[in-house]
Amino acid sequence: MRDDRQIIIINPEDNCKSVEGWARVSGTIFVAVMVIGVIDHALTVAWHWAESWWHAAVAFLPF
Repeated sequence: MRDDRQIIIINPEDNCKSVEGWARVSGTIFVAVMVIGVIDHALTVAWHWAESWWHAAVAFLPF
């Protein structure tokens, strides 16, 4: 008895170049967003620190 079904062979080796390309793009976007977040956080902290010092300095001024 003959089996006429087609055998589907899946290649276990993916196209590594396309996978590496998406990894590079995703990694670049992730790093860019993280850098923007760190800079934003640093500026926010610096702003609040400067503002608190300004309010302290103004509090000592006689009006």
